[in-house]
Amino acid sequence: METKDIDRGIQIANRILESLPKRSLNATTERLYRKTGERFWKAPEDILITTSKRTYYLRKAAMTFYATEQLKVAVERRDDALISHAAKVLLRFLRSEDPQDGAPPGKCPIASSKKRQSKRQSLSGLPENWRERLVQASSGELKEWILVLAVAGVRPKEIENGVDISPVDGGARLTVLGAKTNNGYGQPLRVIEVMSDLALQLAKAGARRISAPSANRVSVAIGRLGRRVFKRRAAGNVSAYSFRHQLASDLKASGLSSVDASAFLGHAVEDTKRQYGSHSQSRGSGRFKLVYASRIVKRCVMRYNSPSRGLGVKSEKSV
Repeated sequence: METKDIDRGIQIANRILESLPKRSLNATTERLYRKTGERFWKAPEDILITTSKRTYYLRKAAMTFYATEQLKVAVERRDDALISHAAKVLLRFLRSEDPQDGAPPGKCPIASSKKRQSKRQSLSGLPENWRERLVQASSGELKEWILVLAVAGVRPKEIENGVDISPVDGGARLTVLGAKTNNGYGQPLRVIEVMSDLALQLAKAGARRISAPSANRVSVAIGRLGRRVFKRRAAGNVSAYSFRHQLASDLKASGLSSVDASAFLGHAVEDTKRQYGSHSQSRGSGRFKLVYASRIVKRCVMRYNSPSRGLGVKSEKSV
């Protein structure tokens, strides 16, 4: 190919690269995107071979990242064939509407996606002692993670942050560094106490900090163990968030105030507790106490407007 044609291709590639937003990925996501990009690089249309919208969008993000990296390499090498392929991949997946995908503007091309089952619904398919069975089936750091999840319903990210354990009479006190706390959301710090058989197991090893290398490590390990212990469960797989929904159900049945229960889960708005579990799904007879929460919980109350303006919800600070 003539030099002027290669130069024209490089100019186009540079314009594409300049138009792309700057992104910052953590090392884990970058490895995943690179691995996915390599898998679909020769046949990018194969990312459509899935019934999951979530999988499609993950693959799409990975292909965009990988194609951007390849386009940079192609410009450095003055590789016209690589420039052409990388540009085609980018233009295909960066457009909000893609005739090749056969999807209307702004619509996902995956038409027959499987509906994901909520963790609240999945609790109905679990045995009464499902948490105890997972504790018994685990050991080492995984058992520590499961006990913290079962006792306090923390998020996997909060285990990554580190949860401090202190024995108390009848159970354990946990100091949790919160997740999802930007822009005034969530509880940056909360101290809670749980008195139950599982809490006694957690406290048995004494005062310590329980942490994990990453939230993803916790989630993956819990998923694998759940599939091994509950092999043929129609309600779906156990996840780290199943413990959170279960704990929310136990809190609702415990008599703890709605405001304290919300703070116990790490929320700064009372209304968010309604998204987790239900009173009827409670299992166990633990006692729960909110010792400290760093933010005041906003109480949500219903506000009835005129018929023309509809029904709204407003927040009030709970003292």
